[in-house]
Amino acid sequence: MSLTYSLRTSKDLLLKLERDVQILDERVTGDRFFNMVIPAYHIVDWVKRDASVPKDATESMYKNKYLALCRDIANPSKHFSLNYENPAADAAESRKGLGCGRFGKGPFGVGEESIRVYCSDGSQISSQELAHGVLDAWRAFFAA
Repeated sequence: MSLTYSLRTSKDLLLKLERDVQILDERVTGDRFFNMVIPAYHIVDWVKRDASVPKDATESMYKNKYLALCRDIANPSKHFSLNYENPAADAAESRKGLGCGRFGKGPFGVGEESIRVYCSDGSQISSQELAHGVLDAWRAFFAA
């Protein structure tokens, strides 16, 4: 018997990530963003244990900007802090209220939550850019 219930392979986790990105696209919330970054980063753990994937294949993913950002958001979300040097992300910021987020996506009179990630290189990206960037990277990985 397994403790992984319906998620048994790294490809199952990729399908979960696809669903999480779709839900985030419908409306950005902190819960939905959290539900996207956790599997987005931890697919790498599943891939490393997948006998059908060459062991050196994950090295390229560790260098991926979007995966590194997900790592730097997922780990503190679970463990409350980063415990390594040279993170890819400096901060993630959430703003709520009328005028935040995308037009027409949030509740009437309230608006959609806006989440931005501030990168160590001085750039910043939206939650949607991060979600689609990491999803595209994983799709390319599995296609190869």
